[in-house]
Amino acid sequence: MFGTHCWLTQSSTQGPIALSSGEAEHYGTVKTACRLLGSGQLMLDFGLQRYGTWELVLQSDSSAAIGIAVRRGTGRIRHMETGGLWLQKAIGDKRLRIEKILGKINPADLMTKSVDRATLERLVDIVVLRFELDRTKLIPNLKSK
Repeated sequence: MFGTHCWLTQSSTQGPIALSSGEAEHYGTVKTACRLLGSGQLMLDFGLQRYGTWELVLQSDSSAAIGIAVRRGTGRIRHMETGGLWLQKAIGDKRLRIEKILGKINPADLMTKSVDRATLERLVDIVVLRFELDRTKLIPNLKSK
């Protein structure tokens, strides 16, 4: 999100094999941080720094992933791939910030978890999307003759 504007949505599979849920969340956080830093650079390339100061904030509902990201080294995790430890330095250098987001207001749950209708509507509202009952007029009619 950039302010209230949805900048990017994306889903993907996890590459590295994780031996714990915290490690798996960390790998997802590292992948998201890569995309966040790339989007931040793209915004600078577009000249968006002229709209005032802003910072890159990575939000996670995983306390384990946040804990791994803010410390130095692997800690008690035994089998973690060290290629993801650059995130700790990026946070330490203040290139981005990581913060906790409550699961019930996490827009990532919109497409990653099965949620009830009320939660779905709340999350759709957070990312400023809307439901349409009909096809938009901009889409051509593909009915065969």
